Amino acid sequence: MYDLRFYNTTILAGSLGNTGLLAGLLLIVSPLLFYITNKKKHRFILVTLTLLIFLLIILTNSRAAIIAYLGTIHLILLTFKRYRRLLKMRKTFFTLISALIILIVVCFSFFKIDSINGRFFIWDVCLKNYKSFIVNGIGYGEFPVQYRRWQGDYFKSNDNSYFSYLADLPKNAFNEPLQILIELGTSGFIIFISIIIAVFRASTNFPVFLETTLKISLLNVLLFSFFSYPFHSFPILIYSVSVLGCLASGLKNNYIMTNYTVRFSYVIMLLIIPAMTYFIYQRSTSIATWNLLKKQQPKFALIKYKELLSVLDYNSQFLLDYGKLLHRNSLYQESTDILLKTEKIYSNIEIPIFIASNYQYLNDYVMAEKYLISANQYIPSKLLPKYMLLKLFIETRDTLNAINMAKHISETPLKVNSDSAFKMQLFAENYLLHLKH
Repeated sequence: MYDLRFYNTTILAGSLGNTGLLAGLLLIVSPLLFYITNKKKHRFILVTLTLLIFLLIILTNSRAAIIAYLGTIHLILLTFKRYRRLLKMRKTFFTLISALIILIVVCFSFFKIDSINGRFFIWDVCLKNYKSFIVNGIGYGEFPVQYRRWQGDYFKSNDNSYFSYLADLPKNAFNEPLQILIELGTSGFIIFISIIIAVFRASTNFPVFLETTLKISLLNVLLFSFFSYPFHSFPILIYSVSVLGCLASGLKNNYIMTNYTVRFSYVIMLLIIPAMTYFIYQRSTSIATWNLLKKQQPKFALIKYKELLSVLDYNSQFLLDYGKLLHRNSLYQESTDILLKTEKIYSNIEIPIFIASNYQYLNDYVMAEKYLISANQYIPSKLLPKYMLLKLFIETRDTLNAINMAKHISETPLKVNSDSAFKMQLFAENYLLHLKH
């Protein structure tokens, strides 16, 4: 589950898919330590656990989590009377710790400067297209597909941009409030802000210490969301909803439902639960079958994929897999139809590449070139679209474009060193040498 690497910028990895999310989970759980160990006899345990969590967060290299963690400790020390004297007695200590953490953040910024610039680039591209979302938004969950178009348009007019080396196709904006504004528009963003205000203004019957601790934990989620995507992490969401549930259960203004409302709710639930159970069972068994088919021979799997299509036509990963399988079985037109449908709901560089390959096999070189150019604009640092364009130009005897593309491939800095990338560059260099002779 965890991996320590001391010769890399990332030295602690977890099972959440991203070291930043691991840091975020540690961050939002940390305020509860002050409540659990709130007695004097537990003070040593509190200090030990606080330092341990701080060390783990440092190992994840998450600058946002380090800053928020420092803010959490100081906020708790300033909020609760029992810690104020400790703060006064150890003012110099906390100043030194603050300076040390700021120094660590600055050092990590130099080690991961591309990560910082990449986030700024994503935000810049989004804000430049504010007219597309500021009123009604683009729709919930539509960010990856829409951002792919925005980024492609950006590099279409800025092909020599510094950010071409950093760009990828992100699934999130690395800023949850911004993504909510983009997807839900101004009205949805106002509702989001209203919910936050309502949560932090609500009073409960809990002890002040417990109530404030829970709210600080939620505040950590909010602070962390400005630089990451905790709202898209299932464990963090479960924790956040649990905290909200705890606060709701202790509200001073309790709302009691009438017997009629309760009975009506039971009837609705009895009607919905069987349908939902069947729906979940059908989809889960279909996904299990799909996972088994990945190990089967392409020709055998093709028949089963077609049967699963009616159930899993909502699943973008399944559609991409199906499109690639059709391609491998030389069903290029069918593959193109599926992938064109997938492109509308899923952002993945493989989609335009496979569509272009299909068109090339169908001898539609104009459309093949169009999709390869799009793929190259989506992620300019990726060599495969350039390599395929070079081979396309060679096949169509477009020597001038082939020479320009070969030069471009040989001059492109490698983002990831791999055998395939070296072979592509070697092919381009050999092509240029062949022309000279």
